[in-house]
Amino acid sequence: MIKQFLKISFYSIITYCTLDYISSIYWIFFQSATKETPEIWLGIPFNFYKLYPNENMGYSKYLDWTNFFYNILVFWILVFLYFIFKNNKQQTKNNNQQNE
Repeated sequence: MIKQFLKISFYSIITYCTLDYISSIYWIFFQSATKETPEIWLGIPFNFYKLYPNENMGYSKYLDWTNFFYNILVFWILVFLYFIFKNNKQQTKNNNQQNE
């Protein structure tokens, strides 16, 4: 049980970090092509970090930890559902082979 929990947690964090990194690079590339000073927003599906220019030619930061934990929770649930469906499909396949 604990092994399964740790496995799902590991895969969910890796999945989240990979998708967030790819979306961040895409967002920075898209923003830098259209604006001189890009705004940077991090987080999928909830933005937890924002870096945007202000009037003083500097940058303002905004960090929301609750949205970060919501992001991790969403990805944990998605990976958990993936493993449930994967195991269910595998058990169905094994049962069909035993019945034949």
